[in-house]
Amino acid sequence: MTTMMDLLITFRSFRAKTTTKINNSINLSLLRNLIAMEQLAAEQRKVNKKKKTRNQNQVLRSETE
Repeated sequence: MTTMMDLLITFRSFRAKTTTKINNSINLSLLRNLIAMEQLAAEQRKVNKKKKTRNQNQVLRSETE
């Protein structure tokens, strides 16, 4: 026969495993979001660099004219 203590231990074990799975899932989601944000930031840096180069070229052209 199962005692109340056995049930409590089983419940705590189940809850700990479930909490770990949920935390791992949340951590994975956060990691994916961080990776996506870094990729967006890298793209934005490329765009900014191209804009800067384009602006510098326009300045050089206007100085030579």
